[in-house]
Amino acid sequence: MNKGLRHYIQKAGLSHLADKLETLVMPAIRIDAHSLEEGETLPAGVSRFGGFPDLPLTIEWPVWNDVPLTFLAQFNMADVTEYDIEGVLPSSGMLYVFYEADEQPSGFFPSERGAWRVLYFDGDLDEIQQVSPPSELKISFAPANLEFSSDETLPTDRGGQLGDIELSDEDAERYLRLKTTIAASPSHQFLGHPEGPDTVLEMPFQCQLASNGVYPYNNDPREAELRDGASDWRLLLQIDTDTEIAPPEISLEDGFVNIDVNAAWIWHDAGMLYFWIQKDALQQRNFDNVWMQLEGG
Repeated sequence: MNKGLRHYIQKAGLSHLADKLETLVMPAIRIDAHSLEEGETLPAGVSRFGGFPDLPLTIEWPVWNDVPLTFLAQFNMADVTEYDIEGVLPSSGMLYVFYEADEQPSGFFPSERGAWRVLYFDGDLDEIQQVSPPSELKISFAPANLEFSSDETLPTDRGGQLGDIELSDEDAERYLRLKTTIAASPSHQFLGHPEGPDTVLEMPFQCQLASNGVYPYNNDPREAELRDGASDWRLLLQIDTDTEIAPPEISLEDGFVNIDVNAAWIWHDAGMLYFWIQKDALQQRNFDNVWMQLEGG
């Protein structure tokens, strides 16, 4: 645990739990997005949110149900690796993220497989070039530059329970204030604990079920068989709502304010996208089975 986090724990009145909380800390990589200045462009191969991807010829623009997915992000992993304290992410190559940003599927159902794609290219980056979007693409976002930094995260509690730590009512309130203080806003990150309400704690199990073709909480007998596999999943990437880089378009029509969120970086009422991966798959650099969960704001 770094000194900064320990300071915030002490300031929150949780010094008596500092050593226990330290065992729960997970390193993460913070992602800060910045809108481009007018006339500014980004060269090929640079990490970015939005815009259009720099793809090799071997990767086609992904589609789902005959609809092109919206390009969300590309990461030049050489930009990221120095902040990867665990050393679990690829240290080279490009990671691309696409999502069906029009309908915004939740990832709760097996039938939504393919509504997001995480693609990895570890070839010669001289082979990549910016590609034009398909004519059928419904939504695209303005490009934003990215900065990365190391971070430390703590888990969300479930009714005052943090793993083996049972918080008193007073400590639960203090912990909530601590989490609010240390959480980045917007909260874009690689790895670490997911930020959000206690429903995020169920996401590994939901990913395990949906990715195996089981509709969650539907009294399917396979739920019990699959539950142990929930621990195989970990957070790969978290992408928050961010109206600074892509705000909703606001106009006045016939005396009424019209708010168009189609081109805004907003996920279901200011929510968050969570991309989960199985640990073995991450080690093998296999991103085919990444499962996404959308949590509304």
